[in-house]
Amino acid sequence: MANVELSSLAQLPSLNKLRKLELSDNIISGGLEVLAEKCPNLTYLNLSGNKIKDLSTVEALQNLKNLKSLDLFNCEITNLEDYRESIFELLQQITYLDGFDQEDNEAPDSEEEDDEGSYSKYS
Repeated sequence: MANVELSSLAQLPSLNKLRKLELSDNIISGGLEVLAEKCPNLTYLNLSGNKIKDLSTVEALQNLKNLKSLDLFNCEITNLEDYRESIFELLQQITYLDGFDQEDNEAPDSEEEDDEGSYSKYS
């Protein structure tokens, strides 16, 4: 659901088995608490290019206990002082933020070959 001018996750259906969710380049600014209820098994979440501005918005992701990788690139929140340190402290379950771990090591390539033989890194 990338780049579809999505502003709310309120109508998101229950997707209990979903592990990767691509929501980049939308206009989402809040309401992230819905994700823990509707998609409790997420391990990867891409929210890059949305209208997320502050830590209190991201705090709702604490309830995504399986979340390992979060992408907030090109969101206003990335301009906060100590952004990376603050996110890693707030969301202690994540290993990768914007494609890098706390020591700035790049996340392993998660590309998987689909049935047609093409690659889809971010669904």
